[in-house]
Amino acid sequence: TDSPCEPIEETPSFLKKWLIATRPFALPASTMPVLFGTALAVWYGASFDVPLFFMSLFAIIFIHTASNLLNDAGDFSRGVDTEVTPVSGGVIRGHITTGEAYGAAALFMTLGAGLGLGVVAMVGLPILYLGIAGVAIGAGHAQRAHVPRPGRDLVGDAPARIAGAIAPGAAGLHH
Repeated sequence: TDSPCEPIEETPSFLKKWLIATRPFALPASTMPVLFGTALAVWYGASFDVPLFFMSLFAIIFIHTASNLLNDAGDFSRGVDTEVTPVSGGVIRGHITTGEAYGAAALFMTLGAGLGLGVVAMVGLPILYLGIAGVAIGAGHAQRAHVPRPGRDLVGDAPARIAGAIAPGAAGLHH
């Protein structure tokens, strides 16, 4: 029965579904190292390369977004996510399917990798190796079996976010 005390949940719009699914509130975890790395490079005398900066920034945004979607779908598929929390993505909420999450993750990972290859073309092969490590750690982290425990996301996400941000941050060192 409907009660005046029970909130009526509206079906979110297409845009809102995907904003929830991609969890953009978490992007500062990976974009701050790019901003810091670029600022540090400029501080030490490198010229600010606008195209390189934006390619690096959007590469990490796309890769982080893919990691969020992979994590959401993987946790749901393994039964780790069983309740909606304020930071839950779109799969557990029923806004998108696991198939849609995996498809969108592939798209975002492809876009990020494409931009990353552009950064490699501008900076050189060492960035490729750092980028491969960052993508592998991010994708591996998203698909590992999570053991729910307090602080898991803070500690568990740190290596993936740091490794994923090394290549774009290091790209700022290009002269």
